Amino acid sequence: MNKLKVKKSHSVSILRNLTAALIRNGSVTTTLGRGKALKPFAEKIITASKKKGVNSRRKIARDIADREVVRKLFLEIAPKYRNRRGGYTRLIRLGTRLGDGAETCRLELV
Repeated sequence: MNKLKVKKSHSVSILRNLTAALIRNGSVTTTLGRGKALKPFAEKIITASKKKGVNSRRKIARDIADREVVRKLFLEIAPKYRNRRGGYTRLIRLGTRLGDGAETCRLELV
């Protein structure tokens, strides 16, 4: 989990916030390292949302604090990917950032 070279609690917080932004907006632009760490995290959240029931909703609410995002996940995104077994996200490399030269990417929902 320590792929982001920060403390575990901070990296979990980064992944939770980026996942919420991904679900809310449909895509998120970030550095390549964060994008590669975010992809499996977000895919697990989307897979868990495909299960109906209170238990799966509570598990996802632990990771995503925004109720509107959880509602959108269960009502719009999960039915969209009902017949898909994985691969809900796509990572597109965008090149380097001007300020610090970090490689950037866009992670979007397929």
